[in-house]
Parts: sequence; structure tokens; C-alpha cells
Amino acid sequence: MHKPAKTTSALPPAPLGTRGVERLPSDVRIGDYVLVGGLHHKIVDMRAGAGHRHKVLIFSTGAVWTMDSPRMVYRPIVEGGHG
Repeated sequence: MHKPAKTTSALPPAPLGTRGVERLPSDVRIGDYVLVGGLHHKIVDMRAGAGHRHKVLIFSTGAVWTMDSPRMVYRPIVEGGHG
């Protein structure tokens, strides 16, 4: 019997010079990258969202997205530190 091919959704590699860390919305920083819609987006600004558990992120593309749960964030690696 023929088995259907497995489909795997491979994540794109982390942006160069970053490493992935899971963060709450309250812990993201300007300069971090967030994977949304299969692409990494650099955070250039942010605003408080509806409630203390939300953060409205503004990306370098001008797109706006609300982070409302813990998520993998790609933070630039700082030489001599933990980023």
C-alpha cells in the first residue's frame, strides 16, 4: 500500500547574527525578530496592546502585528553578553 508523502513545514533559518529565545510579549525588544507568516520581521517600534499581556509590534516593513502569547523571538547576539 502506498503511503502519502510526509509534509514538513521547515522553518526558515534564524536571521544572521541572532539566536532564538522564547519570550512573553512584555519581554520583546526593539531590534528583535519575530517569525510571522513564514518570514522573520524586525521590530522597529512597539505599543502597549489591549491588556498587559499584549504588545503591538511595528515591523521594519511597516506591518503591524499583535503579539498575545509567548513566542520564539530571534534576538541579536551581543558580543560578550547574552543578548
